[in-house]
Amino acid sequence: MISLTYGSHSIPLVWSLLTDKKCGNSDFQDRKNIIDKLLEIVPVSRVEVLLADREFLSA
Repeated sequence: MISLTYGSHSIPLVWSLLTDKKCGNSDFQDRKNIIDKLLEIVPVSRVEVLLADREFLSA
């Protein structure tokens, strides 16, 4: 999921259900796909910060 954070609130913008995964983290391609979905609706020039949690092990 990628969310827009405003103040103390986060608004989900794009997300994906990983139905092909039995368990574990998303992989690089899963993360690339969701970022590509975001860039279809938000120009890269409008992205000021990209903050990833510990799941981004292959970054």
